[in-house]
Amino acid sequence: NESEDWLEELLIYLRGNAEYIDSFLKERLPEIGYKIPEATYLAWLDFRSLGLGNEELWDLMIHKAKVATDNGPMFGLGSEGYGFQRLNFACSRARLREALERIERAVKNSR
Repeated sequence: NESEDWLEELLIYLRGNAEYIDSFLKERLPEIGYKIPEATYLAWLDFRSLGLGNEELWDLMIHKAKVATDNGPMFGLGSEGYGFQRLNFACSRARLREALERIERAVKNSR
């Protein structure tokens, strides 16, 4: 009952993180699709333009970028989830920036 201010600040911060992802990807990784979510702290990233198989994409994220995302197909979408990764952005902006920069390096080194 007494946390309305905290919640409002949190929602503003999360919206800022969502917008940060959007601007980062547009500027530095435009081949990765993303739409700012309306009501969550989870980014649904579309890597299909890279032409990687699902296992290759998972390897890129976990072993090369060293970013713990959730693999698209695990959400019951079957083959429709292939090429997607879910990224939790309920974290500090510095940690988010580091994750996105790791993803950027891994994508650019995989070309």
